[in-house]
Amino acid sequence: MSSFAWSPFTLVAELPPDPALEEARRGRAQGAFGASVLSYKSYSTRAYEPGGDKYGDEWRNHSVAVIWDEDRDTRVLDALAYLAYAAPRAASRVSAIAERKGCLTVWAAWTDGDDWSAFKTASQSSQVLDSWPVEIRELILPVYGQRIDIPSTILVRDELGRGTSQHVDSQDEMILHINALYPLGWWSQPRSPGSTQPQQA
Repeated sequence: MSSFAWSPFTLVAELPPDPALEEARRGRAQGAFGASVLSYKSYSTRAYEPGGDKYGDEWRNHSVAVIWDEDRDTRVLDALAYLAYAAPRAASRVSAIAERKGCLTVWAAWTDGDDWSAFKTASQSSQVLDSWPVEIRELILPVYGQRIDIPSTILVRDELGRGTSQHVDSQDEMILHINALYPLGWWSQPRSPGSTQPQQA
């Protein structure tokens, strides 16, 4: 799946484009052409989470949605593999990732300066063979089983941490809906096919 020599991914689900989002896709610059949900082990640092309990560092299952556009550029998997291997703390922040019009877009509930630097390095890694700008979309995902509330705006940062408020787009909405089926993020457990609860590690 990834050309990176160390490919950590397990495919959890392959999701086709959602017909309900077709009108939204037509009216926006970014298209969503399906998604893949991948699982890998990431180094969870709960002590860094705001208000989180200090359980200590540990390796945990981590699920990420890869959002595809029309050219389905698989180099985004190389950027993600780089993060998982070389910057596991930054990788543990990621809930979704995409290559959108030559830009590496990362969705995370929150990030810090070390994460921004890791995302930028991943976007320029030798496997990507490019120098993608980076945007971080700060999207807080509801806990598994909670009702989906679509926010009207989202904070978007560049790799230097500069933030602007933007309208939520169809890909943001898609990630919220994927999270309702396959919990995303460092705290999640992969689901077994046909199950209604996250699978225990």
